[in-house]
Amino acid sequence: MIPPAIADEYSLHLSTGETIKIAELDAERSPALNHPQILKVLDGLLKHCSHMSREVVEEAKGGYDANFKKLLRAQPTGCMAKAEPAICLLINECAMANKLVCTLHNCLPSKTSLPVCWEFSPSVPIASLEIRSAIIDLGTIIGHSWGNGSFVIIVR
Repeated sequence: MIPPAIADEYSLHLSTGETIKIAELDAERSPALNHPQILKVLDGLLKHCSHMSREVVEEAKGGYDANFKKLLRAQPTGCMAKAEPAICLLINECAMANKLVCTLHNCLPSKTSLPVCWEFSPSVPIASLEIRSAIIDLGTIIGHSWGNGSFVIIVR
């Protein structure tokens, strides 16, 4: 069984004076980030995340953020606008579903918030229930982190 992904959420104070929210996913603690099939299906989200070494992240936490800033990807709103697929897994089953609201593209932080019930929807059929669950779990964490205005950092 693939254990659920764990995101550490915290604020990081940059040398520019700006404070940003971080959702950190560590490949050592979230084995789904090392599974080739999961990575392939989640490519439409993962390519918009920032990928960094543990050393770079720890340096930034300690105040030296030059390397961190170089590797930091787009703002969470930009990631949400570009992510694929963006529609909720439950769009055809939920009595409250609204195609204008239940998508990453239209739910930008401080505009219309992403519904709490939003779940990532794999764009291809997945035969293994275990892998499907891990994909939905990880994709949902990434989507909700962006929805909360957090930069998603994948630590390797």
